[in-house]
This record gives sequence, C-alpha cells and structure tokens, in this order.
Amino acid sequence: MTEPLSQWSITVPRPTIVLEAGCPPQTALGALAEALTGQGFRLKPATEPLHLEATRIGWLWELLSTTLPERGVVVADATATPTGTSLRVHHPSRNYGWGGRRRAVRTLEETVRRLRAAGVPVSIGPWQSGLAPRH
Repeated sequence: MTEPLSQWSITVPRPTIVLEAGCPPQTALGALAEALTGQGFRLKPATEPLHLEATRIGWLWELLSTTLPERGVVVADATATPTGTSLRVHHPSRNYGWGGRRRAVRTLEETVRRLRAAGVPVSIGPWQSGLAPRH
C-alpha cells in the first residue's frame, strides 16, 4: 500500500472511511465482501445492488469476560464516479468489541490489497465521524 492505513482515533465515533477505486462498484464491493468474510463477518442478504451490510459477533472474548456478546457491524455503499467508484465504509456500532478497531483496519487493508493486486488504483481517505452533524 502506498498510503498508511491507521486505526481510527478513539475520539472518532462511529468511524467512516472512503476508498476511491478505479473499477466498477461491484468489483469494489466484491473485494470488501471477501475481506469481511475473511475476518469472520457474515454478509446480510443484499437489498440494493450497491449496498453491503455485514455483522460479526465476538463470542469468545465476551464469554470469557462474562459479558453479553457485542455485534460488530459494517455498512458499505458504492457510488459510481467518472473515474470508477467511491466506496464508503461505515462502522455504526457503539462498542466495537475486543480487537474490533484492528479488525476494521485489517479488513480495509485486505480490500485495498485485493484491488491493487488486480491492477486497480485505490486512494484512501481519512477516518471521519459517521455521526450526523449537530445543528
């Protein structure tokens, strides 16, 4: 990867990141879907062709710590652009569970790796808060 992909800061609630990829939206979503399943996420059935939702429950850590399992959620939307695709990846959960922040970074690194291995140029935006601005 040419740009570093850092963990989001703990001060960024419900983080969102945008990847710009020089490929069709379905290709970008496919790379993300493969990376998510590789990290133990389950894909929800798609209701829209350019939308993806996945969940992961971290049972082991929660059972060992005697707390109820937290569900990690990833929501992604792909938008066609003149140069390819804008892929917005959002983590709307409040509690990311043990290792959730690192897992999110690994998932995105794998997505970028898969796309670049296929010859797709990818640029990575900064982590931003996914909360709606207050008025």
